[in-house]
Amino acid sequence: MGPNEAVLVDVGGDPDAIDRCLTELHIKKIPVLLLTHFHADHVGGLDGVFKSRTVSQIRVSPLGDPPLTTEYVSQVLRDRNQSASVMTYPEQFEINGIKFTCLWPSQLILGQGSDANNASVVIAVKVAGIDILLTGDIEPPVQEEIVRTIRPINFEVIKVAHHGSKYQSSDFAAWANAEIALVSVGKNNGYGHPAPETISLYELTGSQVFRTDRNGDIAIVVRDSKIRVATHR
Repeated sequence: MGPNEAVLVDVGGDPDAIDRCLTELHIKKIPVLLLTHFHADHVGGLDGVFKSRTVSQIRVSPLGDPPLTTEYVSQVLRDRNQSASVMTYPEQFEINGIKFTCLWPSQLILGQGSDANNASVVIAVKVAGIDILLTGDIEPPVQEEIVRTIRPINFEVIKVAHHGSKYQSSDFAAWANAEIALVSVGKNNGYGHPAPETISLYELTGSQVFRTDRNGDIAIVVRDSKIRVATHR
């Protein structure tokens, strides 16, 4: 990635928070912005991304659900004279040697949990010889479909699906086989995330678990093909 550039996957729920984060990281250019799905905690901060920054390309889930937040995204993009295009399996793109591969959705699985969650775009990222899996909020029906249809990759890092909710597939955790599992979750949230059984599941697969409610900001640093996890509260 070039100086002051970043590919951004989801934007949180608060425009001021994402603007502050990107400012602290000195990010001025976003070649690709991916919104995995349209729940407010993943797209609500969108307007803050465009403050003093350029966004070249915007990719989204194929399912415009829930309608209210989907319309919010559409309105922000209209106001900025931007447009978005859908991302689905097996699309790939590469930016400055970093490879992004869409593993899901290859179809829509409806009526088995949250339709919006299960339409999340799932991305495998290969950077500096390290494989990273970004899972959106996919639930067990999709997790199990990925296990059934995609060959194992043995990821070094996984972003645990749906903020570490209790709805996880043990087969999916074993399929990912990640050294490091990251849980993006708000402190003292009303959903009880992350579930203790989900933390145990990933620890039992051999993952070292880091969670934002306890560890604060988390950065994965790759040097000489070795991974270091940096945290900051």
